[in-house]
Amino acid sequence: MPQEAVRELAARIAGPGTADPAPTVEPTARQREVAMLVAAGHTNRQIGRALGISEKTAEIHVHNIRERLNAPSRTGIATWVAHRGRLARRLPTSVAGLGASTILMAEQYPSTQLAGYDYHDGSIELARKRAADAGVAERITFDVASAQDFPGTGYDLVATFDCLHDMGDPLAPPRISGNRWTGPG
Repeated sequence: MPQEAVRELAARIAGPGTADPAPTVEPTARQREVAMLVAAGHTNRQIGRALGISEKTAEIHVHNIRERLNAPSRTGIATWVAHRGRLARRLPTSVAGLGASTILMAEQYPSTQLAGYDYHDGSIELARKRAADAGVAERITFDVASAQDFPGTGYDLVATFDCLHDMGDPLAPPRISGNRWTGPG
């Protein structure tokens, strides 16, 4: 898929008005803390546990942040976090597939080091070629590994894109990923 088509697809997924990188009213300290957890992929329940609040209170925080940032979705909150320079510097996308999402992240966030993993060696070879074609190969490592056994620890964010529905045990990667990152909570 040509890079322009990938960018257009990413823009359609993110939706219009993904988030205002400079909102007129800054989120509160607590809202910034919640926003970091949303950007790290936490559910409301996980946010509640991490911050010692109820799931409902976390839901209200997320709703209020979306309103404050004019963000139509949680993706908009993550975009705001990234624009504010608070996004992680070391990121794995634990299921890389053909590398499209990892390459997009490398293009959008040039200070990040990314790692992509997939169990299919042919997909990894193609992802490496695509990263080289996009000029971001020096900041992305693609390796063969399953979502349950990808290597490394100390990641700032662990993400999976368009893959959980294909897994025999879709709850395993989030459980395992929680031990691989060093973000808040």
